[in-house]
Amino acid sequence: MDSYYWQDRRVRLRAAEPDDWELLWRWNQDSELLRHLEHIHPPQSRAAVRRWLEEMATRQPKDDEFGATIETLVGEPVGGLGTHHCDPGNGTFSYGLSIAPEHRRRDYARAALGLVLRYCFEERRYRKPALKESDGWRHVQAIRIRHGTQNVGGE
Repeated sequence: MDSYYWQDRRVRLRAAEPDDWELLWRWNQDSELLRHLEHIHPPQSRAAVRRWLEEMATRQPKDDEFGATIETLVGEPVGGLGTHHCDPGNGTFSYGLSIAPEHRRRDYARAALGLVLRYCFEERRYRKPALKESDGWRHVQAIRIRHGTQNVGGE
């Protein structure tokens, strides 16, 4: 029997579940992470995060855009990864990647990114990620370089 496509020797990618809302709410308190992923959001209630995640957990992926929870092989969530701005005509896609502070520098990001890049390149036939990264996240750039991808259209 083949192993699960969305798993390697370090991590497994899985769909977010409604019960993950508390974890997401806690991660949303990391202002540095939010600033590098997108921007600082106004405060959100736990109820709003719970409602948003319930909607996202039941939504079908559209146009190759999807989000996944990164977890260890023992089921501990350590971060999230998602694709967006997918353009199959041009062969480009973007992705966002976050690892909770207490789980950083354990190779989880590299492993999770490898799974998504394999899917996008080999299964969906994309040719390159179009990335925009912050200069302050040199470790993310190093992971991307190890995977052989370039910063196309970034700062």
